[in-house]
Amino acid sequence: MNSSMKDTAGRIEKLFKEDKRFFVFYADLIREYGNQDRALKILKDNINLFTDYSTGELVLGEMFFNQRKFDQAEMLFKGALKKDKTCVKAMKYLSVLEEAKGNKAAQIDILNELLKYDPFDQDAKNFIRMNVPATAAPEIIPETPEKEIKHSAPEPLKEGQAFDPDEYFSKINSSDDIQVPEISFETAEENFKKHKFSEEVLNKEKSFSEDITESLDSLTKSFITESKAAEDKAKLTDYSDIIKVKPEVKNELDLNYQDKDPKIAKILSELNLPSKEYKEKMMALSEYLSEDPEDYERQVNFARAKFKFAAASIKKELQYYSKKIKEEPKNEKYNQIMKTYREELLKLDKDLIEDLNRLKNLYY
Repeated sequence: MNSSMKDTAGRIEKLFKEDKRFFVFYADLIREYGNQDRALKILKDNINLFTDYSTGELVLGEMFFNQRKFDQAEMLFKGALKKDKTCVKAMKYLSVLEEAKGNKAAQIDILNELLKYDPFDQDAKNFIRMNVPATAAPEIIPETPEKEIKHSAPEPLKEGQAFDPDEYFSKINSSDDIQVPEISFETAEENFKKHKFSEEVLNKEKSFSEDITESLDSLTKSFITESKAAEDKAKLTDYSDIIKVKPEVKNELDLNYQDKDPKIAKILSELNLPSKEYKEKMMALSEYLSEDPEDYERQVNFARAKFKFAAASIKKELQYYSKKIKEEPKNEKYNQIMKTYREELLKLDKDLIEDLNRLKNLYY
């Protein structure tokens, strides 16, 4: 154990001894150093003492899931989600469980809810695209010629053919190796009473998953310095799903594109570097942030860098489809794609403002 890890371990142990509310992080710490039985005992002894913490249910749920005790895991994930409706990790696990039970409609509902809080989750978007029928073009645009509709229809199928469900489940970042056997699930009675769990449930687990810091309660968040940087790093590639222009055609751009919306035009005018350079800046700021995840200025700079990388990527797409529209002005498909990108850019700007305000309120 290096000196930095020892310092972190010492701080968390001291916090736990002074205040039992840090039980989840202390349990995870000693689990990481090999004492899983002790970690489990700490978790079970304290989870019912602090019923307002969703993290406890989340950890136990992961433990049960890894031992394939899916009924208990489902109850715990639902308990965590009831306390924290933004808990993306719980939603991901519940999505996998619904898929294993064959409840595709329920799974899609969960993933749609997940996208409200993590709109750049590519796996969720791909799964929904594969399983939700697209609205027929003639209903939206009656004047579009039938020939053009038939020509553009195969494109979603081509995108879907590359999607591997097994790969989707293996990439869920809240577990290193998620395997869902094809088994039938029995309906479990939800035995939550004031969010307390019976000893029968608490005494069934032996191991922790490797990542419990994705959904942290506000009290403990500031004491685990690695968590914020890890979360930010995990999202560095999340913008890849919005880049649709193939490399070999990216030189076919309308470099004089001017958007009719003044707000969008202003955003685009401030993006003077290639998206590659914005990405490099974002990654450099991510490393800088990891050195001090609680520093306000570093968090602000990283948030702005993430926005500029995503916005620059969208700018190139707008330039590409602007040229396509000039070449084929009657092709409604291109107009619809342009509309989608413009809406996404405005949403990115809105999310950035909300993030900056959240940080300001948190620190000042």
